[in-house]
Amino acid sequence: MTKKKFFSGKRRTLFLGFTLLLGSCYQQRRMVNGMNHLKPTDWAGTYEGKLPCADCPGIDTRLVFNNDGTYSRSSQKPGSGNQPYKTSGQAAWDQKHGLIILQDSGSAIRVPYRMNKKGLIMMHLGTGARPREERAEYTLFKKDTQDPTEHYWSLVELNGKSVSGNLPDGKPHILFHGHNGTTDGSGGCNRFSGKFELLSGNQISVSALAATRMACAGGVENDFFKTMEGVSSYEVKDDKMTLRRNGKIIARFEAVWMQ
Repeated sequence: MTKKKFFSGKRRTLFLGFTLLLGSCYQQRRMVNGMNHLKPTDWAGTYEGKLPCADCPGIDTRLVFNNDGTYSRSSQKPGSGNQPYKTSGQAAWDQKHGLIILQDSGSAIRVPYRMNKKGLIMMHLGTGARPREERAEYTLFKKDTQDPTEHYWSLVELNGKSVSGNLPDGKPHILFHGHNGTTDGSGGCNRFSGKFELLSGNQISVSALAATRMACAGGVENDFFKTMEGVSSYEVKDDKMTLRRNGKIIARFEAVWMQ
């Protein structure tokens, strides 16, 4: 009497299909939840943003991860006049929670961050070392060296002429906020705000700027506002930004951290 083959014909096809499906589901689960065996080179880079503050608009924060797993972090309240608070230490991957844990040197403080497409989200640990839910306002955005956003850009040249810093509100400056497409800054006397859009090929469009109306003597403020509204492209290199209109350089800036 011949034994009936279980893995024959249709049954074999079904079994193989089921096995492949299980393998696919496992791979998806591993990719989404695992991000297994992350190492320092996977998160190395510079991350910047404003973290929530009870008595200020936000704490300027910069976090730099190195390829060897070490990190440095700077934070400062804007306008406080104090030196930035700096810490450094070692970062490690927490496989169980899917978090990057920062261990400050000479301290028991451990700060967890979760990676996402935009950058890092600081995850305060609650009762029983349980991470809280992700909150967008705790995001530090990964910096692209060619990206003009999330930097304090101080004006050094406008339409071919050097710009002095001896103005009521300091040197004219501008910031581009990538998370909401807004821009703000100062012309050296009056504050301004508006909207911008980054386009392909390093093209940029800036809307008409709304500004305060304090009376100011001298300065380059009016020319600065008009120039910014006419910008069409940008270039960022070595902490310097050049703005052009129809290929002609109209403004040069230098990046200043934590002004």
